Parts: sequence; C-alpha cells; structure tokens
Amino acid sequence: MKDMLQKFKNLKNLPIFTMAFVFLVSYYWIEIYHFANPFPKKEFYGNLFLQFSFGFLPNLYSRRLGRIFVATGAMILVRLSAHTNSEFDIPVLNGLFFGAISGICLREIFLEFLGRNDPSISSKESDFFRRLFVLNPPPKENKKVYLDVQFSIIIFLVVLTLDRFITYFNAPYLKGFGILETMYLPEISSKTAFGLSMKTIDSLIFPLLYFFYEERTSPQLNPPQTHWLTGISIGLVANIVVIFSQTFYSLNIFSGHTNLSMEANRTMGLLRDSGSSSWILSTLLSVFVWKILNKKGEWRTVTKSFILIILTLIAILVGIKQGRAYWLIFSINFFVIVVILIFQKIKNTYLKISFFPIVFIVLGLYVLLLIYAGGKTSTENPIHKTSTYIKMFFNKETNLKSTIEKIDQNRITFSEIAIKVFSKNILFGNGVGSFIPVLHDKSYTENKKFTIMDSAPSLYLGLLSEVGLIGVVVILLWLITSTIGRKLKYLPLFLILPFFIGYQVVHPDGAFVSIFLILAISPNVKLYKKTEIISVILIYGFSVLFILHSLFKINKEGQITDFRYKELHSHQLLAYEKNKKGFNLTYHIFKGKTIWTLINPSQTKVTVFLDNSTSKTSLNQKWSLLDQGGNILESKNILVQKNSHLSIWFSNKIAKYIQVEELNSKNETRRYGDTPFCIPTTQFNTINQIQ
Repeated sequence: MKDMLQKFKNLKNLPIFTMAFVFLVSYYWIEIYHFANPFPKKEFYGNLFLQFSFGFLPNLYSRRLGRIFVATGAMILVRLSAHTNSEFDIPVLNGLFFGAISGICLREIFLEFLGRNDPSISSKESDFFRRLFVLNPPPKENKKVYLDVQFSIIIFLVVLTLDRFITYFNAPYLKGFGILETMYLPEISSKTAFGLSMKTIDSLIFPLLYFFYEERTSPQLNPPQTHWLTGISIGLVANIVVIFSQTFYSLNIFSGHTNLSMEANRTMGLLRDSGSSSWILSTLLSVFVWKILNKKGEWRTVTKSFILIILTLIAILVGIKQGRAYWLIFSINFFVIVVILIFQKIKNTYLKISFFPIVFIVLGLYVLLLIYAGGKTSTENPIHKTSTYIKMFFNKETNLKSTIEKIDQNRITFSEIAIKVFSKNILFGNGVGSFIPVLHDKSYTENKKFTIMDSAPSLYLGLLSEVGLIGVVVILLWLITSTIGRKLKYLPLFLILPFFIGYQVVHPDGAFVSIFLILAISPNVKLYKKTEIISVILIYGFSVLFILHSLFKINKEGQITDFRYKELHSHQLLAYEKNKKGFNLTYHIFKGKTIWTLINPSQTKVTVFLDNSTSKTSLNQKWSLLDQGGNILESKNILVQKNSHLSIWFSNKIAKYIQVEELNSKNETRRYGDTPFCIPTTQFNTINQIQ
C-alpha cells in the first residue's frame, strides 16, 4: 500500500499545468475546427484517428522516435484524406500533433508512476520498462510557464480565436443565446467565415503547442532539434521521390485534393498543393545546402562537394514541373548563401566595404544573361517567360503596376485590397483569416478584378490587414524574443522571400515548416530573462486589448436579429435549415432560443410545428414580445405537438421583436435548447421579418 501511495506522490514531479494546458487546448481546438468546418464525423474523425496514431504510438515509447515521426508526419500527412480515398478534402495536421501531445503526456505519467528517478537505473538496462527510463530521462522546467514567451503567443492565438467567434457570431452567450446560424455577408455565413479563420489559427496553434511542450519537458542534455531535423529529412526525401514519380511517370500519383495543381500541370509531392511544394522544397533544400557548407570539422571538403552536387542536381530535377516561386526562391537563396560565405571569409575591412557593390554588379550581369538566354529559347520555356517579364519591367512605355498586372493580375489586386483593409483597420486589423470574406465584401472590392478567391498575396500584407499594427508588434516581440537566444545566425533569412510571395502559414505543412525554422531548428541556449518578461507582459497586455476591442465593437450591433443589417440589407433569419419542403408547404427549421424582428406588432400570428428532424413528439416553448430595449412585454407558454400546426396570436403596438425559448418539463427555460421546430417560409418577408 505504501509503495502505491509513493507512486502516486511521484506524479507531483510532473509539470501538471503545462500538460493539462496543451492537452485541453489541443482537444478543444480540434472540436472548434470541426464545428467551423463540419465535415462528416466518420470522415473527419477517421482521418484524425490515423494521424493521431502516427503521432501517439512513437511518442508513447520514446522522445527520439516520437520527434522523428512527428516531423516526418508533418511533411507527408497533410493530405491523408486524399490517400484514403475520402470524398472530402480535410487538409489538417491537428490529429498528428494531438496524438504526439497525448503520447508524451501518457508516457510521462506512466514513467513517473513507475518511479524513473530510481538511482539504481543504468544506461545498460535490458528490462523493457527500465529501458524506457533510460530513453526518457525526467524533464526539468527551468521557468514558470506564464513567463514563457511561447506560452504567451499561444494565449494570443487563443484570444484571436475568441475575437473571431465574438465577431462572426455576435457574442451570443453574452446576449443570452446559444450559437445561432447567422449570416456575415450575403454569400458567406458566420460559420463559413469562422471556418476560414480557424484554418489559419489551427495551422499555427498545433505546432506551437507541440514545440512548446517538447522544449519545456525535454532535459537540456537531450535537445530535440536533431531528431526533428532527421524527421524533416525523411519527409523531404519522401516528397522528392513522389515528385520524381509525378514528373517522369504520371502526375496522378498521390495528387488528390490539391486545389488547382493538376490544372496547372504542377507537381506537389505529398504536400498540400503545388504552391506549398514550391516554397517548402526550395526553402528546405536551401537550408540543407547552408547547413552542409557550415559543417565544421566533421566532413572533408570532397564529401561536402559531392553532397552539394547531388543536392543541386536534385533541386534542378525537382523544379522541372514547379512554378516560378520555386526557381525564384532557390536561386536567390543560393545566391545569398554564396554571398554570405564569401563575406565571412573576407578579413580586410576595405574589401568588405567594396564587396557589396561587386555583388550588385554580378547580380546585374546575371539578369542580363537571363534576358539574353531567354530570347534564345522557345516561348513555352520558363526562362523565356522570365526573360520577357524582366524586359517588361525595364520598358519605358509600361509602368510598374501594369507590368505586374500582366504577370499576375490577382496578386496586385489582392495587394491593393489588403492595403485598403489595413487603412480602415490600422490598429487591430480585420481579423485572422478574414481576407477571403473581404473579397466578397463590395465595400472593399468595388471596381476590382480578380479571377480566384485566395488568401492575402504575402504574409506581410496579410498580417497588416488581418491583425493590424498591434498584432504585428506582438508577432515581432515573439520573433525577437524566441530567436535572440538561439544559434540561428542567417537561417531566418531563408523565410523572408517565401513570406513575401505568399501567405505561407495558412496551410498546416507550411505553418509547421515556418515555425520549425524559427523555433525548432536550433536549441534555446541563451536566456534573456528581462527581455522575455517584458515581451510576455506586452503580449498579454495587447491580447487583453484585442478582446476589449472585440467586445466594444460587437456591443454596438444590438439584437442578434439586427446583426450585420447594413451589410446584408436584411435581418438575420437564424434558420438551422432553410426552405425545406414537406407537409404541402415550404418551411425553415430553427433550434433553441431564437429572436426575429416584427413587421406588424399590432397583429402578429406565428404558426409552428414539428417535423421528422426531431424524435420528440412534443415541445414546450415560451413565446414573448420584446420592446426596443429587449424587455419582455408579454409572453405565452405553448405545447407544440407533432403532426399538428399551432398558431400563436399577439397584439402589441410597441413590440419590436418576437422571441422563442425552449422549456423543460417544469416549464423552466432551457437556455441552450436544441430541439428543432419549424415555421412556414410565408411567415417571413424578403428581409426576414415576421409578418
């Protein structure tokens, strides 16, 4: 009995708060994502289970194996739903990271319970369970979790989620309602808009949770960076093999659910689409070239040269069916690497000063060579197209804007829209993931021409338009504090160009690679406590400002039925399902507490009934008339029975709204009742008022 009590006491050594925090946020953000993107449960949770297993089982066994599997999975599992022949495109990695977090939590609890601090354990243990102790030494947290800048940025993402929920659904819980089916724009429901925001937040928050938890629970003598780099290398090789198959055999290999990649005849490997593969592969290949060139004392020059030649050859073959972004990123990164290496070897100060003018001269010669070479190739060759675009830039008869429009009309249009959005929302932006809804908003897109619906044209413009100056300051505080103590040197430079040409964190694989190159490719070897504390306090403060801003903004909206009236030019219908046919009429289905605006308060008749969308045979309801301030003027309790239509009559000249609430068997209000009930469509006019 004493031994058992001691085992439970061992659990006190665990970072309980950290474990509970990452587990609960992971779990609930999966549920929130599914609420906002309502894929069929069988498809969604089936995909989730496969990813979960890939992350859970290796992490349950050991840190090293778990880290390798997670990094590999992030590179190959983003389109798992396509590989399992699912009809639905479910581009997520939340199952992988949730599985990894769950595996780590369970492993740590299990090992502490068994007593892994036993001094008799040696590195040569043969017993399976005692061997686990050797593979997974006890974690040691070196600072309070709320003073960790990684924790603060996760809190900021949680706040951004709440901000989007409050904004899109009109803060229903604060107004006494459950979540209602509101519309945000004439063509976009609140749930659809929230789903677009959750795609970006979901892509970012899960790798941040995983990296944060791993670093806080990993001993300093067992850093995870090498293991993650191994996993990414395996994932990169897997993608290269698939791309070779797609390039030289058939583009149909592993190409399901890849947006417009097939139409553009672009390879994508196992990544989200050809857009993701263009920047991820070129960036990672550049990073590996850099790391090989900076490998000191372990490889001979001949070995380095051989590996670099192989990598360069692979990069050329991979790029055969890639877009312009691939060649642009890889060639410029390669040029930057050469420049940095030469600059590092120059010892003379005067030569260092004169080095950069020489670099620009060489760059100019390269551009001239490209123009000349392009003119000698066929019109379909990418080099010829690039040459043509460069000539257009230097043509005196065309201005810069018209040149860019000819190259990419959508990009310059989206840039103009993003700048306009930022100018109207300078401090707080228009909200994470709000760019596609903005493209449906005529107040921003009037007289603008574009052919696709997509995210912001670059991460920089996207951040300014979506989170404003305050959000950008938060991100800069996080970036500076996170990278200041890491041996990153020039590695963040490899992300500058990819972030300029696309909103690269909207897809899960892109977000993972971005966060990996910022946080996880190098251990945090030097702590600046004062800098981190100041950054954390500022991030918390700005997070509070975001929430207060959201609440203040939504407080001006009034009743939920009047939500977004100016943009919609109608009141909210709040129907769970619209225009359903049956019982010789057309009707809408509603759930729980609902409210509508009256058209003729002096004489109101409402017909209500139940259909087969509920198994209940009867439903207790309370119908009330409200004045302009939402105060109840009069109310009636009714019993709606299946297969019979019940009409309710009201007459009150000062009534503004009519409200219905579900009652329990004791005639008490069920605040968030969910029993479906029906009202004929003829009860509503064209702007959704009860008539």
